[in-house]
Amino acid sequence: MIVLAFALILVGFALMSPRSGASRSTTSQNVSMGWWRMPSTPERGDQGWSPRRVRLLQIVGGLVLMAAGILIIATL
Repeated sequence: MIVLAFALILVGFALMSPRSGASRSTTSQNVSMGWWRMPSTPERGDQGWSPRRVRLLQIVGGLVLMAAGILIIATL
């Protein structure tokens, strides 16, 4: 159970950590194809969730996992 608790804390922390220093760099999304550049991800327009909402869900999910891990350790 201790291993599970530490795994939950680790995964929760990983969810909350920032992905990179820059906010969504465009250089990683372009693929060189000969003499032109092609985006590796299709443009989605207004479809999907906003990046703020996704980040908020990641933080809340990370906090929940960390709290679950701490609760498991506290009950042992």
